[in-house]
Amino acid sequence: MGEQRTDTLVDTLHVDIEQSTEDETYGPVYIAAFREIHAATDGRTTDELFRKLWEVVHLYQETQDDTTDVRLAPDVRVLLTIEMTRFA
Repeated sequence: MGEQRTDTLVDTLHVDIEQSTEDETYGPVYIAAFREIHAATDGRTTDELFRKLWEVVHLYQETQDDTTDVRLAPDVRVLLTIEMTRFA
């Protein structure tokens, strides 16, 4: 049997952020992955990343329906964990 979906609303999303130095063209890029939903985004600056994080949340809220595995509360909070790296 498959997993049963609960009707509990998630009121907090956790996001893991790391800085990547892989992109030689644009320089460091911030990469963010949500733990509770299958979504990720990135940004060249923290401002761009934060804007994109909220876009993901709003899009997810707009498209969730009865088949959505995770249902978000209307006033969902987003908690960030940022892994800092030192650049030489």
